[in-house]
Amino acid sequence: MQARRCRKALMFLSLVVVAFLARAGSARADLESKDDSLARESQTGLGISLRSVTLDGSLFFFIADYGGSVDVDLLELKSAKKSSLGIRAGVEWLETGSVGGNSSSYRDYNLLARYTIAGELLRLDFFLGYTSRNSGRPGFSSRENLAKYGGELRWKIGPGVFGLLAKANGTSTQDMVGIGLYVGWDQ
Repeated sequence: MQARRCRKALMFLSLVVVAFLARAGSARADLESKDDSLARESQTGLGISLRSVTLDGSLFFFIADYGGSVDVDLLELKSAKKSSLGIRAGVEWLETGSVGGNSSSYRDYNLLARYTIAGELLRLDFFLGYTSRNSGRPGFSSRENLAKYGGELRWKIGPGVFGLLAKANGTSTQDMVGIGLYVGWDQ
């Protein structure tokens, strides 16, 4: 149990380090390319704006994950290329299986804080927040309230419409990694 917690903590710490390095490198390049008058401008911009409304699905070995989400930006960070802080609300369905045929299904209702770095063809999201998980099997169902964390990398094949998705997320009871597709409106 303690090894699992350490693994989760290392996964989350790795995501934070990658986000920090990506943001720091981008911010440094931006500041070097601007003159002093531009560097003195405000580094943040408050304002609520819709970032995306998407449906996605991913698979990895015996885990299938599909769902829908709405991303809203609350704060735009102008010092880094198109980075922002916001929230994600959505629902996900997870289906797990094994070689022996045992399976489980879960439905997560998510409310997550989100940090996004977006470019022309790539978008990187890190998130941390709350999920209400419903698990259901014939004759048995339960509800858990869990902390959820993770990240996504989107490759915008059809910018603003669809692309490839790599994602990793976890809770105290289950980790998930997958590769799949997304479709919807993505700013």
